[in-house]
Amino acid sequence: MAQSIFLTEDVTCVPEQLSPDILFKDFYQLYYVDMQGRLKSTTLATRHRLVQDKILPFFGELSLSDITPATIRAWQNLLLSNSYSSTYLKTIDMNLYGIFKYAETYYDLPNPYSRAEHIGSSDSARMQFWTLGEYRRFIGTMTDDVKAYTAFEMLYWTGMRVGELLALTPDDIDHKAVSIRITKTYIRHDGHDLIMPPKTENSIRSVVIPDFLYREICDY
Repeated sequence: MAQSIFLTEDVTCVPEQLSPDILFKDFYQLYYVDMQGRLKSTTLATRHRLVQDKILPFFGELSLSDITPATIRAWQNLLLSNSYSSTYLKTIDMNLYGIFKYAETYYDLPNPYSRAEHIGSSDSARMQFWTLGEYRRFIGTMTDDVKAYTAFEMLYWTGMRVGELLALTPDDIDHKAVSIRITKTYIRHDGHDLIMPPKTENSIRSVVIPDFLYREICDY
């Protein structure tokens, strides 16, 4: 008979031992609670949506002991029948792998991925870039919209991300060094606008900008 547990938000309720007969959906709840203290809320929310959409419908009612490499392969074949990109397939697959690796590492539970292959690829499709001539033809159509014009100029000439641009304030412009300090990013999460630290420490940086862009920003 499958073991079922109910978890609260209190991580002290997490059991130290588990039966391999625990239902996957119950084990995932335990995993989710533990990850709340280790991942950013936005990262956890993104992973949770993926698990809800692509993993729980297939595995939720199965006990961990009933999930074999063949079960993993059947699930993978279902994913492969869709027109998902190779990088998205890799993301879904690695999320499931991470749950089973957690079960193996912390509860000594069976990991069917020890004998199952992975799907997808971490190599994204070749990126397409505007040439300078193409960009100039585009930006020439934006001259009547000062806000959009300035935004696209900053994006093109600095390489910053859209979220980083949307989080900027006037104080982020270093007038002495003629640069932009990038220390935060904007995200939309659960219907709320949030200003958050960047995803990694390496994203915190100062970008020196050309004089013409500095003047455009000051004029705006």
